[in-house]
Amino acid sequence: MFAVMNKTLQERIAELERRLAVIESKSADAAPAWLKNAGWAENDPIYDAAMKLGAQWRMKENLKPARNARGSWVTGCPGLGAMP
Repeated sequence: MFAVMNKTLQERIAELERRLAVIESKSADAAPAWLKNAGWAENDPIYDAAMKLGAQWRMKENLKPARNARGSWVTGCPGLGAMP
């Protein structure tokens, strides 16, 4: 009785191992999306100029005082109060 069960169990394990091998081979062939796109803008002067302009804009925007929902001037840190 156990010999039949063991053979069936062994066959099931072998089938699972075959399936796992197929899954592993498929996942090994597929590169992550970020890896496929990495470096696409290397040495691209237009991309570099866009990044520089974006950094300048963010710096300028971060230096401006902001208004909250009530229209009061606030700083970048909560709890510091209104600015004159």
